[in-house]
Amino acid sequence: MEVLKILRFDAHLYFANTAFFKDTLEELLENHQDMKVLILDFESINRMDSSAIHALEEIVATYRSAGKAIYFAGVKGPVRDAMTRGHIIDVLGKDHFFMNKQAAVDGFLGKNDDPGDSSREDYLLQHNV
Repeated sequence: MEVLKILRFDAHLYFANTAFFKDTLEELLENHQDMKVLILDFESINRMDSSAIHALEEIVATYRSAGKAIYFAGVKGPVRDAMTRGHIIDVLGKDHFFMNKQAAVDGFLGKNDDPGDSSREDYLLQHNV
């Protein structure tokens, strides 16, 4: 049975809480060996600084080396822009980003594999001006 976990972090990601965020995700990985995919619900995150981008790079590498995937759901414009600048989207791939948690769960379950659906691409290409 494949296991999915969802984590919501209710704060800006910046230098003051990046270590806590990273430690939380590393603990989750250690304590849930059966987990296949972690969905990070970013709906409440409005800002990210460069230390958070660096932490995400490390977390993605750690999860990948453990054979786990990370999906992002509800990433807001300014955060998505920071992730684009930090090449997180390039590293993970656009198929790891979803408009909301339900879309991410559906992606995990293989329910939204419509090749003609460009909504995710449109979502990722939105930028703040």
